[in-house]
Amino acid sequence: MWKEIRSGSWVPYALCFAVFLLFRFMVIGTLGAIPGHRVAPLDNVLAFVPWGVRARSALGVVWDYFGLLTVPLVLSADYSYNQVPVIDSWLALRCVAGILLLCAAAVGAVWARRPAVRFVVAFPFVALLLTANLLFPIGTVKAERLLYLPSVGWVFLAALGFERLRGAVRGRALCTAILGLVVVAFAIRTWLRNDDWKDNLSLFASTARSAPFSAKAQYNLGSALQEHGAHAAAIAQYERALAIASWTEGAALAIGIEEERMGRVDEAIARYRQALDIYSDYHEAHTNLCHVLLNNQRFAAATRACRSGLRYYPADANLLKGLGSSLMGVGDTEKATAVLRHSLALNPHDDALRRYLESLGTAMIVRDDARTGRSDNESVGNCAEHHA
Repeated sequence: MWKEIRSGSWVPYALCFAVFLLFRFMVIGTLGAIPGHRVAPLDNVLAFVPWGVRARSALGVVWDYFGLLTVPLVLSADYSYNQVPVIDSWLALRCVAGILLLCAAAVGAVWARRPAVRFVVAFPFVALLLTANLLFPIGTVKAERLLYLPSVGWVFLAALGFERLRGAVRGRALCTAILGLVVVAFAIRTWLRNDDWKDNLSLFASTARSAPFSAKAQYNLGSALQEHGAHAAAIAQYERALAIASWTEGAALAIGIEEERMGRVDEAIARYRQALDIYSDYHEAHTNLCHVLLNNQRFAAATRACRSGLRYYPADANLLKGLGSSLMGVGDTEKATAVLRHSLALNPHDDALRRYLESLGTAMIVRDDARTGRSDNESVGNCAEHHA
């Protein structure tokens, strides 16, 4: 070791590492975790289980990765909750397979005579170590993108295996034939997989098929279907996402939007409230609930909904605008005007609201309007239209 240190051959690698850390710090502003970033259970449930459960599950995922590198028949862009279930026992088949795989690699690395063999046997596991959820949890439970670097070692190991087979005189032709079949098979798999990436709908439909127990996969397919106008099918996908992970607040919100679009107001309100029950400071759910109640002239309920959202987002111009419109609906004109002016101050580019406030004028003009037969509800209707 001392000889290697004195040789200085490690210096260029250390410099590359230092430059990488410098660039990362310049972009992210930290050398550790990204500020404000939190791991969600939907992305990696292993971050929320005891270390023993996480270790067993991570070993099972290592075995899954070995299968993906060896026979990549089923590929997916997403493996989030609950596509990769946690492993509760050390005797579970996937966990035992992962342990045996690690033991086989260790034995191969120790017994191999050629340094190159030892290197390529150890390389995939070393490359995977930081993202395997063994040392610490990361932001994802399993992902094919995490295999890019480890696959280099696996490819080198496969090459060494074919080289050994070709070294046998009788096996040269057979080895060449096997190698040709493998190359053709992987090329065909690549060609077929490329079709899944031609657009979002194709990708998410493929992902939902290959990861049927992933709530995120079902949700993403619902979003793609919604964009293509398949609203009933989108709702069905969102329902599947909620059935897998009942805390998927985005699915509840998306169903509410679809229900509101179809004119089912009560169902939409229930879904927005469901989203808020899951995630109390869900900005979009607060805004949409305020909006749907206001547009259907449920002014008292809209006032409560807007105020509830403003507890979390007190400087939100849209929620203030909804609250002002709702207060106008319940007849509190003075307070409504003050709230609407506050909203305009936060969003001075809202020309519709500015025109509406100008139409209100002074209290005298409001009274004059009332005497000429113009009701407050008529004014509220105009403001609700601007709010929409």
